[in-house]
Amino acid sequence: MRDALKQIGNKERGTYVGVVSRLGYKTGYNGHGKPTFLIINLTDINGNLVADHLWINYTK
Repeated sequence: MRDALKQIGNKERGTYVGVVSRLGYKTGYNGHGKPTFLIINLTDINGNLVADHLWINYTK
């Protein structure tokens, strides 16, 4: 599933659609939790499935 993400790479930006499923936390190096959120069914603008889920850091 992640092969589509590897082909896209990070050389250019794109527009994607997904559903925010839930919020979570991951433990940092000093024991403090860092907020994250889960996106499911990530597709490009043509409707091609890029990833079934993706955890992203919740930052500024």
